Amino acid sequence: MHDRPNDRNKMELAIGHLRSGGSIRFVAQGTSMVPALWPGDVLTVDGHRESVICGDIVMVHRDGRVVVHRLIAQDHGCWITRGDGMPENDQPVESQNVLGKVVRVQRGKREWPPSIRVSLLHRCVARVFARSDRMKSFALRCRNASMALRNSQRTAPGVS
Repeated sequence: MHDRPNDRNKMELAIGHLRSGGSIRFVAQGTSMVPALWPGDVLTVDGHRESVICGDIVMVHRDGRVVVHRLIAQDHGCWITRGDGMPENDQPVESQNVLGKVVRVQRGKREWPPSIRVSLLHRCVARVFARSDRMKSFALRCRNASMALRNSQRTAPGVS
């Protein structure tokens, strides 16, 4: 996303908007938050950071990139995040690099606020994905095949 100047300008505008307390919507692209967030989910991020607590999914600006990961801990002005499907915590970032929190997830026609409480099943699946790229890749292929099948059934002409 950061290789083209137009994308870089969009990212800078979004960061500025969030820092001024606004909100943005965008399509998730990576797999580091699987199974909580999947590529193609539409996320709404609110730039009001005062209400962010451990367990929230936050947007962080680091090293010229923007990532969406779960807030694991806050320590002396530094915030520690980790993708649910990642084996290790991210490097700590200063609090001003936290742009906001994800307040809404849209997947297809369904919408919901993300939960700060992560179920035992979710933690187990995330741990498997964090330790096995093959399992994460398999889950993504299955999900993509399932979505393609659903889409083809929706667009197939009716049989009489």
